[in-house]
Amino acid sequence: MALLINELRIGNYFQHGETLVEVSIIYRTHFYCESIDRICHGNSLQENFQPISLTEEWLFKTGFLVDVPSPIYWYKGDFKFIHDNGGFLIIFKGLKLHYIQYVHQLQNLYFELTGEGLVIKE
Repeated sequence: MALLINELRIGNYFQHGETLVEVSIIYRTHFYCESIDRICHGNSLQENFQPISLTEEWLFKTGFLVDVPSPIYWYKGDFKFIHDNGGFLIIFKGLKLHYIQYVHQLQNLYFELTGEGLVIKE
């Protein structure tokens, strides 16, 4: 998946090679990222950055809990996820929204629906 500037928000997580990076500055044509140790990994070559696949591990890192024994995850009671078809179906306040596959999509959707950034625990 190629990254598109208009899909980015400050705070989005991506992979730069083997390094987890966070978007720190966004311009019209390029963006800059920093690693956890705050080393800059910026350049205008968007293909050098890869989206992170949304997995159960990432859901746990973002504070979602598993609803045993069903495969539904939730956060603050309003979000539910069903793992299906290689992605996660999002249900928000009982409404089925759409499937997402990447961590930055989850971050962006969460912000759009709550007005808050999604906290990621290392």
